[in-house]
Amino acid sequence: MTLYLIRLHTAIKDGSTHKADFFIDCTGFKGLLINKVMNEPFIDMSDYLLCDAAVATAIPHDDNANGLEPYTSAIAMNSGWTWKIPLLGRFGSGYVYSSKFLDKDNAAHEFLNLWNLDEKKVRSLIL
Repeated sequence: MTLYLIRLHTAIKDGSTHKADFFIDCTGFKGLLINKVMNEPFIDMSDYLLCDAAVATAIPHDDNANGLEPYTSAIAMNSGWTWKIPLLGRFGSGYVYSSKFLDKDNAAHEFLNLWNLDEKKVRSLIL
């Protein structure tokens, strides 16, 4: 693997720019920085990573009544792991699992049971 040191800057809507030596691409699967700006190819690591699917949903949270959790949680599950990320007024949460050992319906059931949620719509993702 070859590492490159490159310089990037961001252009803001008002026309200003910001220069930095380190950027974090938080655009998820879109990968705007790595895919669009740097044109880096996707590297398939499925031979090494067992977890290849996820179910996710937003969990309502009353920050004023229940307080804030200023940290991300990772929780071990039967066929993978769950994340819980605090957001304003809700948590983002999902269950990353191996489709070789669990189908999406059972993954959704296990995930919703973790949070004591009855029927709630979850998004299914293939990683």
